[in-house]
Amino acid sequence: MESLNICLMNLDYHPVRGSGLSFYCERLSRGLVAAGHKVTVVTSQPPGTEQRENIAGVEVIRLPTSGLDRTGWIEIGYRASRFMGQENFHREFDIVHFMDVHFAFAYGRRFVATLHQSFNQRLGGGIDPYRSGMINGLERAIYYNTSKYLERMALRNAEALISVSGSTKDDFVRNYGVDPEGIRLVYNGIDTERFRRMGFQDLRQTMGLGEERLLMYAGFSTPRKGVEYLAEAMALVEDDVRLMMIGKWEPGYHRVFTNRLNGHGHKVMEMGFIDDEMMPYYYSMADVFIMPSLLEGFGYPVAESLACETPVVSTDSGALPEIVGDCGLIVPKKDPVGLAKAVNEMLSSADLRHKMGKNGRRRVLDKFSIMNTIRETERFYKDTLEHSRVFNAQITG
Repeated sequence: MESLNICLMNLDYHPVRGSGLSFYCERLSRGLVAAGHKVTVVTSQPPGTEQRENIAGVEVIRLPTSGLDRTGWIEIGYRASRFMGQENFHREFDIVHFMDVHFAFAYGRRFVATLHQSFNQRLGGGIDPYRSGMINGLERAIYYNTSKYLERMALRNAEALISVSGSTKDDFVRNYGVDPEGIRLVYNGIDTERFRRMGFQDLRQTMGLGEERLLMYAGFSTPRKGVEYLAEAMALVEDDVRLMMIGKWEPGYHRVFTNRLNGHGHKVMEMGFIDDEMMPYYYSMADVFIMPSLLEGFGYPVAESLACETPVVSTDSGALPEIVGDCGLIVPKKDPVGLAKAVNEMLSSADLRHKMGKNGRRRVLDKFSIMNTIRETERFYKDTLEHSRVFNAQITG
């Protein structure tokens, strides 16, 4: 394929990573550069970073923002749209690609975008799973409904769309009235060279572990991740089972988790942030990976775990069943008893874990490798340019 000049826009970029969306942008941009394309990323400028720099061949332009938290994407989406919409900037690129469609609400030119989890999906379970009090619940209700409106604005101007899972595509078709012909399914990609089975005995010794059986959860823990139900489930597993909690926490939510442990805090090992290079060792060391989420547009940690041949117990939320396939056990969300039952079933059979782990590696290589993502995204760009047309989403939701 001939070389393209591509502009990607995302909320943040290396070395700042606020969510799986950050990994998506980073891996896609570097993969496109490796494939011979020129890539520029427009993003926010956190303290301590340069306004313009080259990172592994990717030109990064950072725009100053006020540093807002939850609504920060609205500010950077607006600023980036104004900046990228300038004639002398816009004309440089063959493709302008917003990493999440709602970032493009103020962009008045042609673009493509990726669909992750919609604000309709986030509202589908109501505000209660996310709120920490009445005032907080009111704030979130206003925020989610405003965000859904901005999301619809962006969809009206999109030329073509990528969805990272079938469940996300179905939601945008069903609840936003998007023409399914305008959405290409391109799964997120895992670096299968990095994420593979690793020797972990030295790590176990360093951590002072004996014969304990290990569960693992990884992610940025917010109420949407449902880890309080995992906390309740720990009361229903054997005393020799330990849970490794890896990642950062939304302020205030950690207390919800610890309160639900009900005296079983000794079973939990809080690991905090773990360096990227070490994550495959932790995945490999775990007997079972657990994802108790209330909603996932894709679920990077689930796919990374499977790439390391560790089977999964997950909820039936969003794209999780689609990613796990027959390489784990699926339980209803908000069901600590179901989680514990599935964990106990996994831990009772080494043969089951081994079989699911091997199947998981093959599944990731077949469906979720970064090379597949790059190849399919290139094809999407090519088809969009060849059939260049303004995509009218016919929004109804």
